Amino acid sequence: MNLLLLIPDGVGVRNFILGDFLRQASEKGPVYALHTIPENLLTAYS
Repeated sequence: MNLLLLIPDGVGVRNFILGDFLRQASEKGPVYALHTIPENLLTAYS
């Protein structure tokens, strides 16, 4: 299974990136995210 997430804003980051969703989804297969998170903040979310 491949999953593509569209993370349009801070609410999406909170719900899908900071919670358990991304970890659980990645156990099923590759997860790709389209986002507007500034490059310098990506390490804070990974």
